[in-house]
This record gives sequence, C-alpha cells and structure tokens, in this order.
Amino acid sequence: MVNMLKQKRVPKIETIRIPALTTKPDRIWIWFCLAIVVLAVTLYINTLQNGYALDDKGIITLNKITEKGFSGIPELLTTSYWKGINLRVMSYRPLSPVTFAIEIGIWGKNPMASHFFNLLFYMATGLLMLFFLKRLFRKIDPEIPPVIAFLATMLFLAHPIHTEVVANIKGRDSLFEFFFLLLSAHLLLRYLETARTADLVLSVVTFFPALLSKESAITYVIMVPVLLILFDSRTTGKKFTTTLFFLIPVVMFLLLYFLFSEFHSNKRLHIMDNSLLAVAPAASIWATKFLILGKYLLLLIFPHPLVYDYSYNQIPLTGFTDPRVWLSILAYLSATLLLLGVLYKRLSGKMVGPAGLIIAFSVAWFIMGFIVSSNLFLLIGSTMGERFMYTPSLGFILLLIYGLYRLVKWPLKKKKFGGLAAIGLYLFCCALLAGYLVKTINRNGDWKDDVTLFSNDLKYLGENAKANDFLANIYSDSGNIATDQGIKKNYYLKAIALKEKAVSINPRVPEILQALGYLYGNTGQFEKAITTYKYAIELNPDIAMNYIQVGKAFGMLRKFGESIDYLKQAEKISPDDADLMCSLGITYAQTGDAALAVTYFEKAHARNPSDKQINNFLNLAKHQVNQKNDHPKLAKKTNL
Repeated sequence: MVNMLKQKRVPKIETIRIPALTTKPDRIWIWFCLAIVVLAVTLYINTLQNGYALDDKGIITLNKITEKGFSGIPELLTTSYWKGINLRVMSYRPLSPVTFAIEIGIWGKNPMASHFFNLLFYMATGLLMLFFLKRLFRKIDPEIPPVIAFLATMLFLAHPIHTEVVANIKGRDSLFEFFFLLLSAHLLLRYLETARTADLVLSVVTFFPALLSKESAITYVIMVPVLLILFDSRTTGKKFTTTLFFLIPVVMFLLLYFLFSEFHSNKRLHIMDNSLLAVAPAASIWATKFLILGKYLLLLIFPHPLVYDYSYNQIPLTGFTDPRVWLSILAYLSATLLLLGVLYKRLSGKMVGPAGLIIAFSVAWFIMGFIVSSNLFLLIGSTMGERFMYTPSLGFILLLIYGLYRLVKWPLKKKKFGGLAAIGLYLFCCALLAGYLVKTINRNGDWKDDVTLFSNDLKYLGENAKANDFLANIYSDSGNIATDQGIKKNYYLKAIALKEKAVSINPRVPEILQALGYLYGNTGQFEKAITTYKYAIELNPDIAMNYIQVGKAFGMLRKFGESIDYLKQAEKISPDDADLMCSLGITYAQTGDAALAVTYFEKAHARNPSDKQINNFLNLAKHQVNQKNDHPKLAKKTNL
C-alpha cells in the first residue's frame, strides 16, 4: 500500500506564459512607436498654419459638390473625381473627397483641420509600416534586429519627397492608397503565418479602399502573387487560388469606375501638362521617358530641388546619345533582372537568401507603386510628379537600410549586430534623418498658399511654361482687385513679363495668349493686344471673346472700320452675347450711326435687361436719333 502511494503522482499543472507588454522586447516596440509619433508631429506640425494650395481648390474650396458637406457625399460616391469643377476626366477616387466633405460638414472650410488629419493619417502610416516591416523581417530573417525596421520607418517618414503628399491637402488620395495597400500586405503576410481565413478576408477587403483612393492601386493585384511566390511555402495551386480572391475588389472597382468616372469622356491630354505628348521621333520620346525615370531615382537619393510641377518644358526632350538615359536604363534593367531571377528561383523550388528576398520585395513594391504613373506604357496628365514616388519610396528605403545593415555587419561574420558597426549605422542614419528633417520642414512652408508656392518654386522652374503662367495669373488677379492705379499697373506689368516668358516657351496655347492680350489692353498696349489676340484666333478661330477683344482694341485706337469687322465676326460665333452687342452699339455710335447703335443696344438690353449701363446707352442713343444729333456726345460718355 505504501509502495502504491509512492507510485501515485500528482499531475503537474503547466502554466501558460502570456508575454506582457512590459517585457524588454515589447518595451522596445513601444518606444519605437512613441518615436514615430514624435517624428511625424515634428515633421509636419508646421503645416497646420498653411492654407489651401494648388489642387486643393479644385477638390475642396471651389468644388461645388464637396462644399455641400454631408449632403454632397452621395454625389461624391457616384461622380468622377473632378466633376465638382465641371471637368470631364476619367477618374474615380471618392474616398478622400468624402473625408473633405465630412470635414466641411463639421468645421466648414478650415484648412487647419484638413492639414491636421493629413498629419494624423501620415502618423498612422508610420506606425503601420513599423509593424509591417517587423513581420516582413521576421519572415525573411529572424536575425535582423528590430532597430532595422525602426530606422527604415523613420527615414521613410522623414523623406522630403513626401512633402507634396502630406503638406498638400489634396495629397490625401495618395496617403489613403498607400496606407490601405500596406495594411492589405501586412494582413496577407499574417495570413501566411496563421492560415486563418479571417486574415485573408481582411487583406482582400482592405484592398478595396485603396482602389477607391486612387486608381493606380490596381497594380497591387500583381504584387499579391509576388508576395506569395516569395513568402508562401504552399503549392502553386493554393497560391493561385489566393490570388483570385484579390480580383473580387478589382472587379467591383472597375464596375464603379466605368459607371462614374467619365470613362467615355473625349477630353484629351495637353502637352502643357505632359511634354511627352510632343510631336517628336519615337526614339526621342522613349529616351526622355527613361531620363525621367532616372530623375526619380536622383530625387530619392538627393531630394533637391523639390518643385510642384514638372510640365512643359521643364524636362526637354533628349535622345539615346544622352549618357543619363543609359544610366537610368542600366539601373532599372538590373533591378528588374534581379527580381525576375529571385522569382524564378522561388518558382523552381530553390532556396533564396534574406538579401535576395528583400531585394526582390523592394524592387517589386517599387515597380508596383510606380508603373501606372511612369508614362512608360500609358501617358498620363503629368510629365513627372514627386507625389508619384510616395508609395514606391518604401522599396528604395528598404534597399538603403538593409544594404547599410549588411555592409556594416559584413566584417562581423557570424557575430551578432552591435558594437562599432551598430554605432556607425546609427550615426549615418541620424545624419541622414537630420538632413531630411530640415529639408522637409523648410519645404512645408512653401506649401502655405499659391502665392508662396508659385513664387518660391519659380527659381527652379524658369523654363516651365505652366509655372510662369500660374504665377502670372496670381499677379493678374491681384491687379484686378487693386484700387490704386499705380499698384494695379505694377501687378499687370509683372504678370505680362511672366506671360511673355510662358509664350516664349510654348507659343501655341490660346488660353495664355488670350490672357496676355487682356493684360496688354489693361496697360494701354493696344497694338500688342491686337497682335496677340490675332495669333490666338489663328490657333483657335472658334472663340468669340478673342474677336471681341480685337474689336475693342481697334476701337480704342479709333480704327472703327477694323473694330466693326472683328465684332461682326464675333457675332457669327456668339449672337447672344450681351457684351458683344453693347460693344457693337458703342462702336456704331462712335462712327455716327446712331440708328444702328440703337439696334445693337436694344439687342444687348434684351439679353441683359438688368444692366443699368446698357440701359443708359440705349436711352442716350434713342435721344440722339430723335434729336438728330451727331455721335460725339455718346462717344464722350462711353469708355471701351
């Protein structure tokens, strides 16, 4: 009995250890998160004092749908992106405009609120990236220290090329696109670890808001199989099946796109927006495309100068004799071959080291985020744009940080990362971070408003027709509202100089010529106004206003015969224009034909009966006819 009791053992109860957040490894990640929050705030808190700039007006302040607030949301969900300013463009991006409508519904048109939420979304992106990279590195090589993910995230957040996306409120479409793509990729990697269906479903679901943010997110459907090839150990059939799930949000989005995006719009791209539309040999166009690709890489490496616009003729066409073109081709070709080589090895069942996996992921992510806006296969409405590097820059940062990590770790052989090697890496990253920080904060100030942005950037955009024209419009508008005649003329003369520069760069834009003619007229340069308007008429003979302005200018020069000729041509195009009828009435009165003056003043009055000046002219002309007086009295009382 005693032996039996000795043999009987009390079962040992095993306790399950639940790691607390206060353990050392977890505390590291908490400190990392705090640092990311502090950095994001430090980088972009000065944007809270900025107003609206550039495309903010088209999407927010002048958008007749967005400005309705909450009541405009249903319309934003069922119309194209630029519908609110009556632009017919093939674009459907409802997500960010809906958030702008919500902000207007709560705070009104308050740029501080919008800038605050851009900062908040950017901060959230940094936190998400940290944990995405933590999961990515753990899957590739558990030996990679956590600080590498942290350094990569910090440098990504601080990179100055992102200022256009964060400091420009309209850039929220890119903020959302990247956030939801990163979240989808994070959940997909988690699915590969857990095999939980819920993770796969969430990954597919979060892909949809990325598509609703920006159409370029559709290329993620190609990134999914790349991720599976690199990190999924299951059979090819299961990888294919998983990929098919991501076609569901794509099909849903395409249905909405074809319904609401003005897909059938016949609006054509303009060379002023994209210089690659120039009539030139195909070799020259393709060489310039590759040159632009190289310029993107240079901006990632050395982000200066940063400008808001790269349209005609900021980047002149080049040829394949330009060595920069071949350097760009070599860089992109080498990266693409490395990616294809790794994918081939993985498909062949061969082992690929951590370096190969990180290179392949980085290059694939870069290509995915950039291929639509690269102008390689589909010309878009921009020659180049810093905002197009927002999503791809993650690939660049990963290659940079991991490359530096491997470089300083190489002498250590199999030893753990630390000591002088770690200090060297930290010092380099701190120096780079400091440079990025200063550049980003300074650049944010340029986005304060249109005047600041256009003025500061023009020193780098001297050969950019659009940039000169934009600043000229600012001066012209200031002249229009100025009450002091000296100040008014000064603004107009500044605008004229910039418009003339824009015309010298691209003399075939009727809208710029028309505006220049108007400025010449306002400063009494009527001969120049006539010459400019005539050239605008040659380029586009169907605009009545150009004929009217030529007629008015001839009238100011008292060349009434020529004035009437042009005004009558305008009448054929626009017979219901009250201003035109009034101008004809005044001109006939100045020639002494009061009866015809009455006829045209009556037409003007019929079209605009509330205009008191037209009514006065009509009564005066009738009086002259009745009294059989000559025209000088009317001419004296009228002013063209």
